[in-house]
Amino acid sequence: MTLLIALIVFILIAGVILTILKATGAASNSAEEIPVKRKRLLSEAELNFYHVLKSIIQDDQEISCKCRLEDIMYVENCPKKEAYRSKIKSRHVDFIIYNPQNGYTDYAIELDDKSHETERQVKSDQLKDQIFQKIGLPLIRIKAKRSYQPEEIRKIIEDNIMK
Repeated sequence: MTLLIALIVFILIAGVILTILKATGAASNSAEEIPVKRKRLLSEAELNFYHVLKSIIQDDQEISCKCRLEDIMYVENCPKKEAYRSKIKSRHVDFIIYNPQNGYTDYAIELDDKSHETERQVKSDQLKDQIFQKIGLPLIRIKAKRSYQPEEIRKIIEDNIMK
């Protein structure tokens, strides 16, 4: 009798847990239940910049957009690897220019809009700048605006690459 009561209580608890998981979506494997919508990869300013950038890069270079830092760098093995990895794994740069022959990044570009003026973002940008400096990869910061002149962007890139 005690075993029967324990079994009934177990089934009730399991039912409640499953109901909660379904309600929160935690147990869902169905895309139908996930409230997602399609969005643009690039903002209007980023798209305008992309077209200018595409017109001025070298023939042996390609552009990737919204690239995660973890895709172009890694944390070496050490006791705090996961803690350090968390500093880069969810950060990205707006554009990377890379050599498709060897797969290495030549330089990265960040378009800095007003969101980069918040205290939190300033600290995040400083860390990103220091990380790029540490690995010897140029990170070029360009003020976001509605339109860009190819020669102006070419000069900014050349000035930063020649440092």
